[in-house]
Amino acid sequence: MDYDQFEEITNLAANDDKYFELIDGHIYMISTSSTSHAQIVGYIHGQLFNYLRGKHFKPYMNVSVRLWNKNSDKNSLIPDLFISRNPEQIKEDCCSDAPDFVLEVISPSTVGKDYLIKKFKYMQYGVREYWIVDREAGRITVIAPLSDPKNGVSEEYYTFDDTVKFNIFDDLHINFKELSEYISGFEPD
Repeated sequence: MDYDQFEEITNLAANDDKYFELIDGHIYMISTSSTSHAQIVGYIHGQLFNYLRGKHFKPYMNVSVRLWNKNSDKNSLIPDLFISRNPEQIKEDCCSDAPDFVLEVISPSTVGKDYLIKKFKYMQYGVREYWIVDREAGRITVIAPLSDPKNGVSEEYYTFDDTVKFNIFDDLHINFKELSEYISGFEPD
């Protein structure tokens, strides 16, 4: 499927509150988030928003990221959260190139896509830091390209008892134990 066909389908579905991603010519429908998923994304967004206040870039939630190349490889992904430090990339309806940081919170329906397909695409197009938060597994995976991207990526693993430092910022950390306690206060019985 090409990007024009993808746009036509997504425009038709826009009134139904359905969201789609296009990855390597395949369409993926995005389902709505669970409350704990929304709490994780909201908590991290809040931490980033406060940290980035007064700086020239902001965190964005659920906005399309377009990863395109000269060979007509067109991908449109919707991460849970991203930061681009290049304001020229931010358009009204998308981020027009690879952002610096991407966060995906795992849902049962997205495990393979987030750990494999999206990881590959984000690294292929130059995302500098990719976090996968997997509450079911109790794990946070931080992925970043090595200094020579031809040599692959580094992957670091953390738990919900850890404080995780951002690689792209010198002094920003997310305390996942605090996040876990925050979420516990909002979970339905």
